Amino acid sequence: TYLPVKASIGIGHTCRLEDHVALVHRSALSALDYRYVIGTNEIIRISDMERRKRPELLSAVTWEHELITKLKTGTPQEMDEWIAKLFSTFRKQLVPIDVCYIYLQRYVLTLMHTLYEMESDTGRVFGEAANPVAEISRLAALDEIEIWMKELCGKAVTVIRGMREDHSVLQIEKAMAYVRQHYTDPDLSLKTVCKHVSMSASYFSTLFRMNTGRTFVEYVIHERMEKAKELLKLTSMRSYEIAYAVGYSDPQYFSSAFKKHAGDTPTDFRFKMTGNEG
Repeated sequence: TYLPVKASIGIGHTCRLEDHVALVHRSALSALDYRYVIGTNEIIRISDMERRKRPELLSAVTWEHELITKLKTGTPQEMDEWIAKLFSTFRKQLVPIDVCYIYLQRYVLTLMHTLYEMESDTGRVFGEAANPVAEISRLAALDEIEIWMKELCGKAVTVIRGMREDHSVLQIEKAMAYVRQHYTDPDLSLKTVCKHVSMSASYFSTLFRMNTGRTFVEYVIHERMEKAKELLKLTSMRSYEIAYAVGYSDPQYFSSAFKKHAGDTPTDFRFKMTGNEG
């Protein structure tokens, strides 16, 4: 009430003076260890802690799988929520601090392995820390460890998301290069390109539009029509020959698609181009 300090009191087993006081003292210290989970400014009786039902062990494998998923595909906010849920479980079940250390060291190792597996820049996540696992033991209270874990995992998610976005951009560029090389093939399709870049059609389509502002089909048509314009302007090839040359097996469909794209039929477009040059 009067001093600007927080005090925690551990009460051990009762005994008579002639009993082994040292053992009772150790039981009081054991009670005091629970302050790291319960919080400071509390009176903690070892008898209360011993009478409570032993908490069921957390499913470490389940939590690990969730952590890996959040790291690889989650957002910083989702990772924060996952960590808050984990530490809330520790507190609710009054898991002893030494047991918390075991779980958390395992999860940090999972984090390190995931970063290594994805060839991420671990320096951006761990900084100067030579051994992140040892860092956990340096922190005494569960609240401190939670803040540290959120910062650590938040950095990891940011690094992995950046890598994923960079990889996505490279895959889209690879797909666009494939279209430029195979636009003459009438069998060029979303399926063949997705196979080339090893992506599902739905994910690729979403990613392609996000990166280019066009659907995949719109991009293919644009590439073919721009090549057709070049051929109309620079060669004397007939319209049906140009249709085949840019990947259309139906010349009439090509003419219709070209007019929709350029505003003129292939014949009118060529006339305007050669007329302007003359």
